[in-house]
Amino acid sequence: MRLTLLPSIVLFAAIGGLSSCHNGDTDNSSRNSEQSAQKSARHDPDFLEQHANDPHALETEFGDEAHAACADGANDYLREIELHDFSWDDDAKGVNGQRFDKLTTHSEAPYVLTLVSTRAKLANAFGGFSHITLYCSYDAKQQKVLGYSLTDPLLLKLESDLKNNTVPTKRPDYIPSTEPVDRSEKPTISFPQPQPKETASKDNDLDAQATNFLSEYYQIAEQSPEQAIPWMMAHYKPVVDFFGKSQSLNQIIAQKRTYLTRWPIRSYRLLTDTVTHQCNQTNMICQSMGTLEFDAQSPERKAASHGKASFVLSVDFSGNTPQITSENSQVISR
Repeated sequence: MRLTLLPSIVLFAAIGGLSSCHNGDTDNSSRNSEQSAQKSARHDPDFLEQHANDPHALETEFGDEAHAACADGANDYLREIELHDFSWDDDAKGVNGQRFDKLTTHSEAPYVLTLVSTRAKLANAFGGFSHITLYCSYDAKQQKVLGYSLTDPLLLKLESDLKNNTVPTKRPDYIPSTEPVDRSEKPTISFPQPQPKETASKDNDLDAQATNFLSEYYQIAEQSPEQAIPWMMAHYKPVVDFFGKSQSLNQIIAQKRTYLTRWPIRSYRLLTDTVTHQCNQTNMICQSMGTLEFDAQSPERKAASHGKASFVLSVDFSGNTPQITSENSQVISR
């Protein structure tokens, strides 16, 4: 089992019962002795006390148990917090899949291993899947999972301690830099040049097109699949950067259809004071970004989802029909 340690340490954990090679000098008794020694170390109070705050040592001895326990309860946790769908990467599925692929180098508490997974994905309010970082805290002494979180448990603990004034405030020590400072270069001051009126007029026109398209997009997103899908098929490029991943039009439409069907009642309200457009007059592409409020309901499933989300949408206006080239969003609050 190979684990990637955060931030940049790689740990190779031995898996009991597997051997890389076999030769005549190694007999079964010696291997059984090693396995017995490993098992006794796992229950040795002295070992736990000596390595209570050493994630490396704890993972080496308790890694298999920690991974198995964290993987067993991960789906239940995601079902509790997910407002839409969730999924795992292909290499995290099945009996041999490894869901937690990293280990934090810090210890949030004595005897606790914090495993990290970057292989889980949650569906957002717009039908796209985005990877999340899932943390699992495993107590090697109690041999059980303490809990799951989408935030580093150590940061949560520090935040709680600060709120309760249990962490003394201390100014960090100043460490002077040993790097030489080059003072030979003098700063240059540049002044913005006035923009030609004709170019400004074209940019304003493109901004207006982006504003109108954004409004139309979210109006369509509230419609039924029968109404929304034909519009989407005409207004997406054949290949789109969809939530950080290059996907074909057919793949996107399939995800959109699933989402529209799963949440038949949908509404979106753009917070216009947050919306901005960055338009390129040369290639006629505008990138719109901002914040919106969303509300989705499924009376049949007795489920509801509402909150705020940020979005980024890039649209190509060079043709007769504007087409989306890139789309991304992230839920801010629920």
